[in-house]
Amino acid sequence: MRDPKVYVTSMLLKDADGDHIYEIDVDDEEVIVELEAVLYFSPEMKEILRTFDYGRIHMLVEAPGIDRIWMTSDIPIDQLAALKLAKAQFKFTIDSTIANELHVILAYSSKHNGDMGMTASIESGTFFETYIPINRGDGNDGQ
Repeated sequence: MRDPKVYVTSMLLKDADGDHIYEIDVDDEEVIVELEAVLYFSPEMKEILRTFDYGRIHMLVEAPGIDRIWMTSDIPIDQLAALKLAKAQFKFTIDSTIANELHVILAYSSKHNGDMGMTASIESGTFFETYIPINRGDGNDGQ
């Protein structure tokens, strides 16, 4: 992991009903999941972002058998300058055929999805990675 200048101070994973979850229960064809992260931007990072209108927090979700999910949460720089913490929220849908875990990556960048050099920007801006387990409810957890 690169030298981060953005830090996750808390993370909340919720199901479609808004209930706090620790793993994703896959009972239906599609499952809606919401990830909410509270982030601390260091003073050095605020200086870097000062030249942009928005700080973009990108979330990538990867797992065998699904298309990569790529979402962006824009954080207005003027709001960030006044706050120590910012919230990034992502709501996404996964298919019931998903493997036994999701690989979740959070990264900062000033680039939009699809911009030239986006992959390199995500690689250098990655500040958090985790895996979220999948529970099938049928005793067949990803097997």
